[in-house]
Amino acid sequence: MLKMTGVKIELLTKMAMHDFVEKAKRGGISMACQRYFKANNPKMGKAFDSSKPTSWISYVDANNLYGWAMSQFLPIGGYECQMQGEGIS
Repeated sequence: MLKMTGVKIELLTKMAMHDFVEKAKRGGISMACQRYFKANNPKMGKAFDSSKPTSWISYVDANNLYGWAMSQFLPIGGYECQMQGEGIS
């Protein structure tokens, strides 16, 4: 039971689930990096090459991901493993 909230947390009963959580506790480098990329789409005007596949470039600047994650609710029970490819309900 948590001291301040009084919530009772269900224990993990499967060793595989415990091992998964232990491995996932610490993150690593998180980035997507490619030094050069050239877009090819109709909005490029004369630079568009219709003989090549169409491609776009998207720039995403995400801030405060850690703060957002810390403001979300944590699971307290009903843990279950799902096979790869199964939807999350």
